[in-house]
Amino acid sequence: MANVGEYDLRSAGVSGKFPRLVRYAERIAEHLAVEIRRLQNEGKNVGSHLFQTFFKSLADQLLPETQDIIRIYSRDRRQYSKELLKLIDKEQLPEKYGGTRI
Repeated sequence: MANVGEYDLRSAGVSGKFPRLVRYAERIAEHLAVEIRRLQNEGKNVGSHLFQTFFKSLADQLLPETQDIIRIYSRDRRQYSKELLKLIDKEQLPEKYGGTRI
């Protein structure tokens, strides 16, 4: 059962109120999109901050075992390519991710 703020998603689904919850979430997402555009038009970089905030709220809903295996890296190829190469053979990884596959 996932509790999101005051909402119990399972109970919302069982009681038939899930469509109302979805509409509410869509309104929030639309409001966020408008705010992001406004801030970007002011020259502010809000993408990474919003992602971090969103992920932290999502991570609270995950099991600790799942949280422990998730890793998030920046766009810096030097940072993530070493980790990818520990998991994937260089020959199987595309060049744009630090591999040799074309």
